[in-house]
Amino acid sequence: MNIEQKPLEQVQAQVAVYASEQVHREDSTRQIDLLKNLGNISLPGVVPEYVEHPYPTVKKEYVGEDLVIVKNRGDPSVLFEKDGYLESIRKPGNRERTNALAEMIGAYPEFESTIKNLGIADLTLEEARLHPNFLSYGGSDVAFRFEHSEKPDEDGHSKTFVARYGQGGPERADRIEKANSKAISFAAAKGLPGLEQGIAISYDPPIVISEFADGKNLYGLSTDERRAIPAKHWQQLKDAIVGASGAGISIDANSDNFIYNPETGFTVLDYRLQSDKTTNEKNLADNVGGYEKIFKIVTGSDAITQN
Repeated sequence: MNIEQKPLEQVQAQVAVYASEQVHREDSTRQIDLLKNLGNISLPGVVPEYVEHPYPTVKKEYVGEDLVIVKNRGDPSVLFEKDGYLESIRKPGNRERTNALAEMIGAYPEFESTIKNLGIADLTLEEARLHPNFLSYGGSDVAFRFEHSEKPDEDGHSKTFVARYGQGGPERADRIEKANSKAISFAAAKGLPGLEQGIAISYDPPIVISEFADGKNLYGLSTDERRAIPAKHWQQLKDAIVGASGAGISIDANSDNFIYNPETGFTVLDYRLQSDKTTNEKNLADNVGGYEKIFKIVTGSDAITQN
């Protein structure tokens, strides 16, 4: 039977989500190899026949009952567990995440020349800290701030973005794994108020682009600035954290990860998908508990009061 061929970005996004959810549990090296081959996945001019589901492939060979070989222009071919792949693309919430990730993959070419001109793709951590666009680094990535004129703001001015790659420089093979994990977290948070929004991803080089959150982190605020935060902004932050919990997102309740702007309120950075071992109830409790801890440290109070 003939089935309409999926767009390339959609295929790549499905494979990337599958790699993150299924492959890394058993073989991190195989996940990295699979992600490196994303750009090599080719789409045919003719729609192939499918047995059960439109797999992302030009040709397919089943090995026993549970493996499928995906043929592409890369070498070697990539092995998928048939059941695991189907489980991944059919998992509740993954359709939305995959669609959002596909948009990010498709958006990167617009930024490619800008990133190339920045010269950040092959920097070690020491070199990155000396770069004029260096923004920050944390436990998993290095961030750079940059302007991009092709995506202006509402007033027609160049918009500010953040480009990240995994720490450790080009010799670290797991940089692509870190980029994929970050991008999938952004995909899960697409459109959620109060959370940093992802814009684009490249797997070669492994770089993730997001919107720049203008403001200061809580750690950098003075005592007077902290005390001046109105109750409505604290409530906005709590609402954002509860909304993130509902999307299966885990918040790292570190003061550096909460950016505050007196005009627009809070933006949450450095979040991730909750662990498969964590129940939704526990994730919500942990996220809200982290919020309450930060709130008490900053305000000295256990409850939001109007100010």
